[in-house]
Order: sequence, then structure tokens, then C-alpha cells
Amino acid sequence: MPDDPNRDLLDLIPLRGEAIHEGYVKVKLAHARGFTVLLPDLLIADLGGWRWFQPQYFSAPLLSFFDDAGHAEFNIEPAPGVKLLIGITRDRLVRSYADGSFLYRCRLAGPKRLKAFAAGTCSLDANHTVWLDLFHHTSADAAAAIRASEHFRGSRWNIQGTKRLTNVEYAYFTSLPRISSRKHLERIAMATDGALRLITTNGVAPRDILSIKVYRESTLNRRNTIRLRVPADTVAPQHVWRHDANDQPTYYEASHPAIFRVGLEPGTVLPFADGAVDLARAALKRFDYAVLGFATTHAGLVAPYDEEDTRELFKIERCEEDGDLFAYWRRHHDQDLYTGRRIEQQAFEGPTA
Repeated sequence: MPDDPNRDLLDLIPLRGEAIHEGYVKVKLAHARGFTVLLPDLLIADLGGWRWFQPQYFSAPLLSFFDDAGHAEFNIEPAPGVKLLIGITRDRLVRSYADGSFLYRCRLAGPKRLKAFAAGTCSLDANHTVWLDLFHHTSADAAAAIRASEHFRGSRWNIQGTKRLTNVEYAYFTSLPRISSRKHLERIAMATDGALRLITTNGVAPRDILSIKVYRESTLNRRNTIRLRVPADTVAPQHVWRHDANDQPTYYEASHPAIFRVGLEPGTVLPFADGAVDLARAALKRFDYAVLGFATTHAGLVAPYDEEDTRELFKIERCEEDGDLFAYWRRHHDQDLYTGRRIEQQAFEGPTA
């Protein structure tokens, strides 16, 4: 550990990049069948105003320990081809959240003009709650009704828009400030022809392309926008694709980086006041897992959209006994932390006759 009180452990583990920035990263420790990773939810930095960055791609972390000190280093890409190297240490823990995540002060190496790759603006309050500026796009009549009622109703539809949930409803938001093109619709799991085309990780032939059914929609029905401040810890975990590419190390991808869902108890609503979610009146519903799709197969590609027919999950570890993910990992390394771990999952309606 450094002797100078004005320095910390990250000063002894310098990052290399075009520019070095200070910020915060929100992460979860999650177990899959046979391996454990850190799931990065978001990164925030004060760049002449708070900006947040949505990891679209990320690497498994490299963890190291010295006595009670712990260090983790991993890459994220907030945009294709834009790599940020993130470094955190155990002593930089700021707080934990009700969704099982942890906020760490971090150091990041990346481009000088980092702000250009932000997903949007945000704020950080005295309790270190991260409030994201998100958007809900709908029709003129629906927008007027939402503003008049000061609440959002939850939807029972899964992300694909093909199955109805029974134990949760979701208020849907996006980081996109407008929906004005076919590409925008596809980023929120909709399409003008009702289908999305996906390709497997190492796919090169037509047979590797998968067409999946999604909600058929037009941009004409999404021209009215409601902007809302949403606490980041109320947002459901992002589902993940694992890419086992032939020509590079394994990496991970957020399957819906522009979709943000707040889970609600069935039959309740998400109230808001003064442009922000009213947490005191919200009946939130959280799940301690994310769907994991192995993107080398068609079944793995569709899993994060379908949400039901998947055998692979990331089970989120809350680390409650140890208080932080470094201490938990140090005590439980090289153990099977997946098998036998019971979690509540989303439930779906059965097939109709």
C-alpha cells in the first residue's frame, strides 16, 4: 500500500492510454456455469458535467491481491472500436446498491475526447445514487396521458415482444433521445417488418444468420418523448452475449445496450414527480440474474430476446457477508458458486389453445 496519504493503490498500478480520467464504475459480481466475471453496468465521469457510458462490449477482469489489497482491471467499449481500460481497487469502494451492484471510484485510460462517446447525461446525488437521463418515446395521446397521470404503467411483454410475463411488469426506457430511423427501432428491439437479423460470432455463411420475430412498429408512433431521471440501481440487469471468437480472446456484449427496464410488482405503476422517478411510491421488482447467451449458436443468440428458453444465466452475487466483491472473491475463489444457487426467475404465461 502507498505510504503517501495523498496517493492510493492505483498510483502504483498505472494505466496506459491516450488520456487518463477519473470516474466511477458500477459493477456486479456474477457467476455462470464454470466461471465468474464482473458485469459492468455503467461508467460515469465529470467531463464539464456528468456523463454516463454504457458498456456495449467488455472483457473478463484481471484480479490481483496483495495482503488485504485487491485490484481489478478490465476493458469496456462504450462504442464499437472505442476501448477504455478500467482500474479499480478494493479501497475505492464507495457504496453498494439494492440491485446487488457496487460503485467504485475508478481510473480509466481512453481517448482524450471521451465525452463524444457518452450514452447520455446523468447526475450524482449526496448518497452517490446515479440518476440517468432516459427517454420514453410514444404517441401523442399516450404521452399526454402519462404526463397527466404522473406515472408509467408496466408492460408484461418480454424484450422480444412475443411472450407475456406473470410475475413482473416493466416500464421501458431508452438512452436514445429520439426514434427517427429503422436503425433506432432495431436498437429498442422493434422493426418495421417485425424481424431482426442476427449472426453468430464466427458466422460467415447465410446459414449462420438468424431471423427473429420482434414487435412490428413504425417511427411515426414514437415521435413524442418524455424525459425522466431514473436511478441506475432500479434498472434491470442487461442480458449478455458471450463471444468465443476464433481469432481473439473471449469477450462479452450487452445484448440490449439501448433498452432500460424498471421492474415493477404486477398491477402497480412507476410514479414520477418533477421529472424524476418517485422512489418512495414505487413498488420495485428485482431479479438477481441476467440471461447469458452463447453467441456461437442460434439458441444462444435468441436467448436474451426470448428470456425464457435459456439454460445459461449469470447469477448475481450480493456479497452481503463480506461487504465487497474483492473480499468475497478472495474467500470463495476456485469454488462452484453457480450450482445449487436458487434464484427467482421471470415467469411466463403458458401457451394458449
